[in-house]
Amino acid sequence: MGTMFGSAILTAAKIVDPYSFIMDFELFVYKFQIWRILTSFTYAGGFSFNLLMILLLAFFAVGNVERYFGKRVHDFYYLVLFACLSNLGLGYLLDNHYLSTQKFLYTFLYIYCKREPDGTITFWGFAFRGSSFPWVLMIFSMITGGSIFEILAGYAIGHLYEFLTQILPKEHGYDLLQTPTWFKRFVNWVDNFLFVHKQPAGQRQANNIRNLNRDDPGQEFNNANRFGAFRGRGVRIGGE
Repeated sequence: MGTMFGSAILTAAKIVDPYSFIMDFELFVYKFQIWRILTSFTYAGGFSFNLLMILLLAFFAVGNVERYFGKRVHDFYYLVLFACLSNLGLGYLLDNHYLSTQKFLYTFLYIYCKREPDGTITFWGFAFRGSSFPWVLMIFSMITGGSIFEILAGYAIGHLYEFLTQILPKEHGYDLLQTPTWFKRFVNWVDNFLFVHKQPAGQRQANNIRNLNRDDPGQEFNNANRFGAFRGRGVRIGGE
């Protein structure tokens, strides 16, 4: 969220050209403008009502999915990697110049709503079930002039993830998106690298053991945050 707000400030102040945030495969490959692969996920446009909605969506969708995974940090970051690569691939096939921010966030929204279909989400004063909220948000976007393609593309990627992780393993015995060992080790390495100077040696060793066992169910989410961070009261987006 901070990067979205910061990039909006930079473009509003005309310090940075908005096009420099957009993914352009030709410039990425031939001009080595490698930052575009990151900024295409962190730029959501200038200050507007649309930016406000995207910031609320980022806070709600990504935060709740992260809490849903609980201690399975490796699986959460593997989902992030899958969503990023899927968005980049889809963007390459359909358009050479694009942003992935909204598609990325709608992917997380769809996944959360599929995992919590009976949860209550309050949107501008109206309560909706999680199973119907993705389509409510799509209708709202149509009314306010938003991009339906961005929403449907994000939902498609989210549905693919749910199929590969929930349906395919249970019904056909194939777990194509099981988090690989090398990725778990990479996440552990990054975690240790970032905090190695902030923790005593004994604590670091305990954390290494803990990281090897981060495959517990998301019990933390289920017990403390049944429907997000509001402890079962229902999740509110927009309004008071």
